[in-house]
Amino acid sequence: MGEVVNGIIAGIVVAILSGIGGFLIRQKFYPEHQILPRKPKKREIEGYSHLNGEWHLYFLTRDAYVGDEPIWIHGLQELQVIHNNQVVGSTKIIDHPSSELHYEVHGEIRYGRMIITDNCIQDETEFASVILPNLRSATLLQGIWTGFDNNVHLISAPVILSRSEMTEDELNEAITKTTISLVPMSNSYTLYSRG
Repeated sequence: MGEVVNGIIAGIVVAILSGIGGFLIRQKFYPEHQILPRKPKKREIEGYSHLNGEWHLYFLTRDAYVGDEPIWIHGLQELQVIHNNQVVGSTKIIDHPSSELHYEVHGEIRYGRMIITDNCIQDETEFASVILPNLRSATLLQGIWTGFDNNVHLISAPVILSRSEMTEDELNEAITKTTISLVPMSNSYTLYSRG
């Protein structure tokens, strides 16, 4: 009986040591590839539960079939904040020139800023990133999205999340009052020099 118990104990010890050894080897030689740096040790202490629920999503984009001017696209976005810093959800674009699109939302909140990625369910090559820098409001959030427009050109443009549906005039007025700015395109920029 003593040999059986010794065998069981030896097996448990070997399993624990090999598990710890495997973990340490993986951490040292096979690091995970991450888009954002590792999370800070300190957790977010402010609450973000006011972001949970349905939002009206509006973003400016271009579409050659509609014309040369930027157009507002409307969608519905469902957000859920988990552990006060992880964001999951879904987006349904209901007002799109080509079709009704569905996206999975994944992101993170750090220091009052939210970074999310929308990945299209119907087309895995279709995705966008959204940065919302001020999350204090429970009714209106403004930020910048980056992705590809309907002409498959890279674009960065304003994005608005609102709890209520907005008119074109309200959207245009909202972006004129924001502190978020996009650098205008130009043919000449100056290289910064300390000297």
